[in-house]
Amino acid sequence: MSTHAADTIGDLFQAAHSVGFIGRRDELELVRGLADGKRNGERLMQFVGPGGFGKTTLLDRVAALYSNTHEIIRWDLSQYPRDRGDTLERFQLLLSQLRDSERPGLWLIDETEEHVSLERVYFRELFQKLPATCVVVLAGRRPLSESAELDPAWQQLLSVHELATLTQQESVELLAQRGLSEGMRVEMASKCGGHPLSLACAALDARKGAPSQASRQPTLPELSAGLLSDVAKPLGLLALMPRLSRSLLCGVVGAKGADAAAETLTRLPFVRCVGDEFAIHPLYREPVLRGVEAIAPAELRSARRLGIRWHADALDRALGYSDRLAIAVAWPMLLRGLESAPEALTGLGGGGLFWDDHRSDDVAALDALVKRWQGDEALDVARYHRDQSPRGLRVVRAADGAVAGALQWVDVDDAAPAGGDRDPCIARLRAGGYSRGVRVLRLLESVAEGQAPGPVTAELVARSAAEALARAGLQHYLIAARDPSAAEPWLQDGYLMRFAELDFQIGSNDYMMVGYAFGERRPSDWMRIAADRIGTTPARMALSGDIPSIVLEALQLYHDDARLMQSRLAAAVAGPRTPTPEDIRLLLATAHARMPDGGSEPTPPALIDAAYFQRRGKQEAIAARLGLTHGTFRRRLRSAVEALAVQVELSWTVQPGS
Repeated sequence: MSTHAADTIGDLFQAAHSVGFIGRRDELELVRGLADGKRNGERLMQFVGPGGFGKTTLLDRVAALYSNTHEIIRWDLSQYPRDRGDTLERFQLLLSQLRDSERPGLWLIDETEEHVSLERVYFRELFQKLPATCVVVLAGRRPLSESAELDPAWQQLLSVHELATLTQQESVELLAQRGLSEGMRVEMASKCGGHPLSLACAALDARKGAPSQASRQPTLPELSAGLLSDVAKPLGLLALMPRLSRSLLCGVVGAKGADAAAETLTRLPFVRCVGDEFAIHPLYREPVLRGVEAIAPAELRSARRLGIRWHADALDRALGYSDRLAIAVAWPMLLRGLESAPEALTGLGGGGLFWDDHRSDDVAALDALVKRWQGDEALDVARYHRDQSPRGLRVVRAADGAVAGALQWVDVDDAAPAGGDRDPCIARLRAGGYSRGVRVLRLLESVAEGQAPGPVTAELVARSAAEALARAGLQHYLIAARDPSAAEPWLQDGYLMRFAELDFQIGSNDYMMVGYAFGERRPSDWMRIAADRIGTTPARMALSGDIPSIVLEALQLYHDDARLMQSRLAAAVAGPRTPTPEDIRLLLATAHARMPDGGSEPTPPALIDAAYFQRRGKQEAIAARLGLTHGTFRRRLRSAVEALAVQVELSWTVQPGS
């Protein structure tokens, strides 16, 4: 282990942590043989075990032992996107680091199950390009067996070893090191069955005086009620986010609070501290989240809101696309588990999928995909955009490399004039004045599901939402939704706007246009809207039924006090104090002020104002004054009322009568 002076308290913590390493002598001997080149040409070794078996701790120990003799490179795959391009770029940096070093390489890869879909990429495109002097130690919950079976040659270069539980003697030693009294060590070691994380948590319980519930499966510490109350916000964030940075922690609890919280977190067996970041053990993510929700719900709501606003501020500061994309992908995790959040916003497809650029051999699969769900006429349009905007096409693949879904983006600024002739969507956009700073998602399709709910579609939708926020300089980001039900949760909850005047048709398919207007509202403002909605569900639940029709009725009765008081909206907001007509009008005015002021002139807020808030006569006359046909006016006004209904729900955080 390195003996250089520590630069930070975190260095001292890691040093103390490594000194406290217990057991795993056989595993360390295996690594020693690998690093010393004594294992018959073997270059890759994986350790496999269930959660809490100490795989990450083992890699920590290996890194400490060989830091003076090897060039240590550490990858935690839970922190890296399942993206082939990103993985290849990261690997090129790894190769450069190895070339610049005079020492042999030791590449440590943790959480291999997170990149299970990329297994073939690692074996076919990464591992084979490593210098022969480099060795790889991997850790995960399942063995990397598929690729080894595909090519028996890998069986000579890769060995897989299952981690065993700690022996009784090692368990007693761990409990002694954790400060457990001598009289309790043997009994506690027997109860925990040699499970390292259970042993560490049991020792924490016992030192705090809590009754032990230790078993062979790790359990939430019995003293967690008091613990969760003390650091509810940090632990809530840890349970929601893959990593909790010191900067985010300060943004949520303040600098002084961050110091105290960090000190507490570093003592918890199920929390890992790496530099300025914290991560919770996957086994404890859901139990901690449920515990914080039960014990400190207000603190968790506050943590969610402050965390989202921190990400929104970070998005405003970020300049590069990759940095903005990382923020846009991460922040929805703070909405995880909320009843009001669209499932697709945070429900990703999981480790079985990965993102990739399209290849020439994907053409047949992509054509079949579009033809199956949209027909021959749409296929002609899709082929045109694929040829004209190849960089705008991204595919999501299954583990075997087959196309599972596709997204096709088109920048209207760059689309050739002929695109308007081939694609009614582009023609409608240009006719409506949407010709500059517009990015439109022309294809969102899953091979198995179309646009129905499912893991692939969730992956596609989440990525398309992140893309909208990550692209700087856009005026509009629009989505051509073939299946209206796919966009319905987003529209109902105010995460998307409706652009009814841009709807179009190709063949027998009707396409609904939804998206974002980044005029008065920046991308980060849409994130802040989500933050404002947290905690408003109880009030919104009282406003049930067909919300647009309830709002439309109130608008039609806007100037009639007596009838307005008999409306369904008035009945919904009634509380201990009977609301007045001004209360109802104030609710509508507040929602109106929050409507996105984007799209073609006259804008949706202007239509509401002209048709309902002002006394201007019949709709035919209003349409004529606005320069619209009566049919166009009615269609756009209906969409404006739907947009206002969304904002009524968002604005109704406090009932006027309460």
